[in-house]
Amino acid sequence: MRRDTIVRDYFQSYVNGVVNMREKTNLLCGKMMDIEDEIRISYNYTAQDLTNVNTTSSSHNVSYNFIKQKAITKMAVDSSQSPLDNVNLTKWIFELDSKYLLREYLYNEIYTNNPHSPFREIRATDIAGGKINKSCYDYIDKNILSRYQLKEIILWASYFELKLGSVPGSGSNILNPEIKLLYQTPVYSFNAIPQVVDVDSQKETIAMKPYNDGLVEINYKQKKSSQYYTFIWYYDAVFEKI
Repeated sequence: MRRDTIVRDYFQSYVNGVVNMREKTNLLCGKMMDIEDEIRISYNYTAQDLTNVNTTSSSHNVSYNFIKQKAITKMAVDSSQSPLDNVNLTKWIFELDSKYLLREYLYNEIYTNNPHSPFREIRATDIAGGKINKSCYDYIDKNILSRYQLKEIILWASYFELKLGSVPGSGSNILNPEIKLLYQTPVYSFNAIPQVVDVDSQKETIAMKPYNDGLVEINYKQKKSSQYYTFIWYYDAVFEKI
């Protein structure tokens, strides 16, 4: 039978917008969020963090502290240096997973530490498997990560004589454990952040070598002999929008 009218030969099926997390340019609707031109992942250490360990600001800072520590996938003595350098002004190699660091930072900023996050408006029943956090990571991977690049690593180092045994002032509580001073055993600690207004003026000289998939090699040379000194260290990472 010939049809003389336009009819629907299909069924309508409504699909939630959260099924596809990739955003596309569209003049008729806005983006879920804008991004900053520059991101600096800092600890923002204050003395109150060590006394008020249960405050919201303290817990946020601590979470970034752990993320930054985990992002350092390797720290080792540079095997290419001379035996003389090795026992004196030792050269060190750090390996940073900058992609992991930025991804976890964005996840915390967008979802975990943000009570007004758009992702908190999503119902678990609208997500396959009911895992909203997975959708948040999916959004970051598809829309944000590729729009940033690592601009700078700001490294601080604070030196102590080995004969002291431990870092003075460490060991006050669970957030500030005792730091043992051992030969050629640098320790990651926010205590290395200079207690001055312009902390960047105290940064160390380093060399960076980027590799594929966000891995970055950082080269650092001690300023004091490792025969008598070791150091604690900390860093900030700065990302810029491409």
